[in-house]
Amino acid sequence: MAEPRPADAEGPAENSAENSVENPFAPPRAPIVREKRGRLPLAPRMVRLAAVVVDGLTWIPLGLFYVWADEAQQHSSARIAWNVAAAVCAVALLAWNALWLHRFGQSIGKRVLRIAIVRSDGSRASLGRIAALRIAPPFALRWIAEHDAQDDLAWFAVLALVAWALWLADVLFILGPRSRCLHDWLAGTIVVETRELPRRRRPR
Repeated sequence: MAEPRPADAEGPAENSAENSVENPFAPPRAPIVREKRGRLPLAPRMVRLAAVVVDGLTWIPLGLFYVWADEAQQHSSARIAWNVAAAVCAVALLAWNALWLHRFGQSIGKRVLRIAIVRSDGSRASLGRIAALRIAPPFALRWIAEHDAQDDLAWFAVLALVAWALWLADVLFILGPRSRCLHDWLAGTIVVETRELPRRRRPR
């Protein structure tokens, strides 16, 4: 007489049959992977202001070289030397800032204050985008606003007034809830805090 098989002992055929039947109302078995964007907190307004101040301080030697060159006698060796020193200083600062903006999204001041420029989605901002859309427009507005009308060009005076208004609006936009200037909106960038400064890759 054959012994009865326990109820919990099921054959492979029964297991495969049960596994093949799927419950349409059962939750998905695959793990839900959430996309991690790695967003960093926005840089505080005062930290951004401090970075601008630090950037301005780095250009003080350039201004001193030009002042000393103006005080030197015309066509003197000292005047030529100070002008050369000013040119070398300007090229070095521009190259230094361009390199760090390209690699890290940081000017000298931003790197000191540990903040960086990124795209609004958190991705890297290219040097071309930063230069053409973040730096050039405010610089052009400031240049136009600081040049008075010459040769009785009344329209240039109006243009300078408009430039002043746009430049001021660009600065004041940082007081908004997103802490973004107009050039940030134009370039599609934000300024964020960096907990750890990116390290340079060591050559192999």
